[in-house]
Amino acid sequence: MPEPDRRSMFDSEETFHDLLLQVREAEGASELRSCQLRFRPVGIELFQDERQQWFVPWEAMPEAEAMPETGIGTHPFGLQLRARFSFGFKGCAGRFVLAARQREVLELLASKVARGSASATGALEVLSQGDFSEATPSELSRSPVARAPSDLPTPRAPPSFQEVASNASKSGLPLKQLPPELVAALLEEPKVPEPLALATCWLLLPPVCPTFHRCSVCVDKLGLSVQPLSSSRSGPKQIPTESLSFPLSAILEVDEVPAPLPSPGGSAEAPRGVLRRLAPLARCAFRRPQPQPPPGARFVELSVSAGVAGKAAGQERLPPCMRLRDTRPAIKLFLGVQDQQEALRLLAAVLSFKSYQASAATASILYKLRARPAQAQPQAQEEAASSPSARPRIVINDDGEVFWYVPRQEGPQAPSPQEPVTLPPSTPPELQEHFARLVQERRELKDYAERVTRELRRYQQSRPQPAASPDDDLPLPPWAANMQMMSPLLFAYEERIAELEAVIERSVSLAEQAQLLAKENDQLRSELHDRTEQLRNAQLLGTAAGEAQTLDAKDQQEEIQELYRLSVEQNEALAQQNQLLKLQLERMQQTLASGRQQAQEVYAKAHENHSALSEERQRAEVLARQRAAAEQKLEEVTSELLEQVNQRDAVEAEIEVLRHELDVQKQTAEINQKSFQERCALAMDEEERLKAELARTTKSEREYRRQALEAQQNGDEATEQLHLARKELEASKQTAEEFLQSTETLQRRLLDIKDMYEDKKATLADTEARLAELQIERDRWTSTEEASKRQAERTEARLREEIHALKLEKEQEVASCKGSQQRLMEELKKRLRTSEQKASEAEAKAGLYEKQREWEATALERQSASHREECERLRADCDEAQQARLRLDRQVTELQQQIARVQSKLEASAGEAKEQLSRAAAEQASLRSQLQACEQRWHQAQEELRVTSIRAQGAEETLTKTQAELQEERLRASSSLESTKRHADAECRKLQRQLKATLSVDAVNGRRFRSKSLLDFGRELRHR
Repeated sequence: MPEPDRRSMFDSEETFHDLLLQVREAEGASELRSCQLRFRPVGIELFQDERQQWFVPWEAMPEAEAMPETGIGTHPFGLQLRARFSFGFKGCAGRFVLAARQREVLELLASKVARGSASATGALEVLSQGDFSEATPSELSRSPVARAPSDLPTPRAPPSFQEVASNASKSGLPLKQLPPELVAALLEEPKVPEPLALATCWLLLPPVCPTFHRCSVCVDKLGLSVQPLSSSRSGPKQIPTESLSFPLSAILEVDEVPAPLPSPGGSAEAPRGVLRRLAPLARCAFRRPQPQPPPGARFVELSVSAGVAGKAAGQERLPPCMRLRDTRPAIKLFLGVQDQQEALRLLAAVLSFKSYQASAATASILYKLRARPAQAQPQAQEEAASSPSARPRIVINDDGEVFWYVPRQEGPQAPSPQEPVTLPPSTPPELQEHFARLVQERRELKDYAERVTRELRRYQQSRPQPAASPDDDLPLPPWAANMQMMSPLLFAYEERIAELEAVIERSVSLAEQAQLLAKENDQLRSELHDRTEQLRNAQLLGTAAGEAQTLDAKDQQEEIQELYRLSVEQNEALAQQNQLLKLQLERMQQTLASGRQQAQEVYAKAHENHSALSEERQRAEVLARQRAAAEQKLEEVTSELLEQVNQRDAVEAEIEVLRHELDVQKQTAEINQKSFQERCALAMDEEERLKAELARTTKSEREYRRQALEAQQNGDEATEQLHLARKELEASKQTAEEFLQSTETLQRRLLDIKDMYEDKKATLADTEARLAELQIERDRWTSTEEASKRQAERTEARLREEIHALKLEKEQEVASCKGSQQRLMEELKKRLRTSEQKASEAEAKAGLYEKQREWEATALERQSASHREECERLRADCDEAQQARLRLDRQVTELQQQIARVQSKLEASAGEAKEQLSRAAAEQASLRSQLQACEQRWHQAQEELRVTSIRAQGAEETLTKTQAELQEERLRASSSLESTKRHADAECRKLQRQLKATLSVDAVNGRRFRSKSLLDFGRELRHR
């Protein structure tokens, strides 16, 4: 599948939530934690938090493999994700284990991973060894602008140290011959330049980045860092995983150049058969199109050492010493900035930081030269000190990481009580190399710490101890691990070592002077022997000479006696010195034995303390696991509580909806009631009007009753019909009164429902208040738990630091004692050998002197008195030596007391730690009990909420029933009202018809009566 298809496939950037992730590396596996997984066009991203992020590109051929059930109740299904490499690990290798709630989610993940790997398989090519060999950094140095290689020295790099060493050896100019002003200027502490950060630049790095790519640049003490920028909705976004970092020592040349021409895509300059992303310094972000620099942009060219690009494709790994002597051409990269001012700022920042680094390196070399002793060291030490391999240097690994390599100084070292830790033979070579590097760094840091602590201890002992302050328990500041900040202590330590070496050299010169005195003594002895032989020969020849000869013989005899006395005194002094040296040697051997025994005891106590500390650590880990379980349980309780709160909110929303419907029903009932009342009023008005009309008809009927007998019957029928209408009206009134009573009952029911709703609302408010109190209490207990945890961690860290400091102090004291004792033993052994040689010579000469002892017996008797005095003097010296031995014994007892005090302090600190752990355990137990009480309260609140929800459901059911009844009553009342109205209308129309008929009948009867009366009147008139 081509790459555009893959981009279109993952353009949506689908994200999967609610997953658990476990990371498995060579060191071990981590715990299962929640994570997010996102599919992108370039690979897979895994997020746990801001610090824990991983990225697996599609080129790494990720594979998804189903796993058996994980055993976790919430996420029972598992999936294992493997890749050839991934970003986020130390060694770019590791495995991921994903757990989900549903198996379909993992099947979808596996299908997406398979499609991404298949798309990457179609894009990659099968590369041969020859094709890999073409992808060398020499291709990286090709650029449209050709420039000559720069000879700018890289400070603090091994070649610079070699050049300094070679130049110093050739010139032979000592430090004392340099001008003091120049030395003072070089030893001045350089000022750290200000870092420079450019938010927008354009990078051109052919052939891996053939076109300009937008990026951000930062220049500081660590070097030059380039981070590519990607376009997003919020604006340009940095990509930390795609950044390029170059140390200052790797930057060979920097200069402003004209505008370089970007190489066209797919040109012949790119290596054939090799993907650009497999070349050194290649990044996936370089393949994305970016906007080009503006027309007025300025460009800066940087020449970078090829060693920072790592090994070439297909090339074997090289050791660090060979990587530093990389002969490949430098890499050319171009940085485009917006204007001339930014270009000058970039150039000035790079050059100022390189100058700062060079001045710091020069100052360190001058400090070392100043600390060198006045007299020359042995040739072997001078060669070892001047060799480039014995100097600190910067080492670059295959991944482009830069770190200091400080070689170990050879010399007498104290035997380590512990055996060195080794890896099994089956360990991969990369891990073995990494382990050796870590061991070397640990040894160098230990040496560095020993020197610094010794010098600090000397300063502390020379001054009174300050009062205790709360800042003593705080951790060390960051400058404590900075080599540049600690360099004065190292220089002072080196100066003190030089002074001690000068003292040793003075003692050696004194020993040489003593040897010269011994040689002079031997010469005097030989001269005395010659004189005595001459005197014996003169005595044997006789006394034939005169008085002048006797006087000369007396003078010669006096001179001989004087010489003999001097030789005897010298022999006595040498014997005394020999005895003193033997006594000192015995005392040193005794102190050495006692020191060894004390060191063994201290080591045993330290081992016991270490075991106790490991036990305490295990307990702390158990407590941490228990605390994590309690936190997880608390999180579950809080999640359930949140669910209950959400349910309560849903119930409240439903109650609000029901309340709204009840209000609507109320309004409809009120409207119906008003309409019914209006209709009743209309019916009453109609009834009154009918009553008035009926009264008028009755009056007219009474008036015409006397006139019309026939109309009386019709009037009786009309009155009967009127009575029937009245009865129907009364019946309609009764039905209206019953409807009003039913509405009143419905209103009373509504009031009861309102009261029940108010009660439920009050209970819900109480439940919310209880829940808020429980949440506040939970927050308070979590804060107390965190405070106790921080206190336990601080206590543990302080105990660990104290134990480590005590161990370092004891190791340093033992090492210093052993070193001084070993030096003294060597000196005493040398003196003992010289004295033994002298004694053998004296024994050889004693055979020659046996013949002379006979005639010298008288002289020896005279000198016996002086020998007695010398014996007394030697006895006094022995007493003094015994007193010195007693002083040493007192010092040993004081040291033992100090060790006992230190042991008591350690025991007290261990007891405090145990007490603190016991208090932490008690606090944890109390927290557990409180957590159980909180759970019980939560269960009670949950039960109350369940009962409340049941009651709310009952209220809702009664409300629905009431609404149905109201609806039925309203329909029944409206139907009855309409029927009553229709009946009343019909009755009214009937009465109107009857009234009209009655009126018409009355009119006819009246006309008939009038006509009859007229006829009768006419008849009477006729009769008259």
